[in-house]
Amino acid sequence: MNLTWIQFGEICERLAREVAASPELDAVVGIALGGDIAGATIASLAHKDYYPIRLARREGGALHHTRRVVVPPPRELSGQRVLLVDDLSQTGDTFKIASLELRQVGVLSVTTLVLARTGDAYRADHTGLVVEGPPRFPWQRQVN
Repeated sequence: MNLTWIQFGEICERLAREVAASPELDAVVGIALGGDIAGATIASLAHKDYYPIRLARREGGALHHTRRVVVPPPRELSGQRVLLVDDLSQTGDTFKIASLELRQVGVLSVTTLVLARTGDAYRADHTGLVVEGPPRFPWQRQVN
């Protein structure tokens, strides 16, 4: 499935309405790279502060079995209730690692949101759409 920018915007608007209605959220954290784009968009639409976090499985071109934190969450999230955003959920490992990092800086609670998840994959608290296979997001296309 190839998502267009228009479809991306429609999904983000719907999800932003869901989370904006919740007074239990203080900030949005996007997991780079795709979660950055979705997270910043949803934070802007929901009028919430936005912060990035980045995990990596590659180092020097080599693929590792575990992810490491490249950009940790800021300490200013301590005492806040956070919406953690990623673009795709399959195993939930990325959410688990990022949630642990957020709790280590003192975040009170973590609610998860994913733009798309595949079939029986990890179920975030908020899901944009369920797809059979990983979708191709607009930012993954080549510019000629």
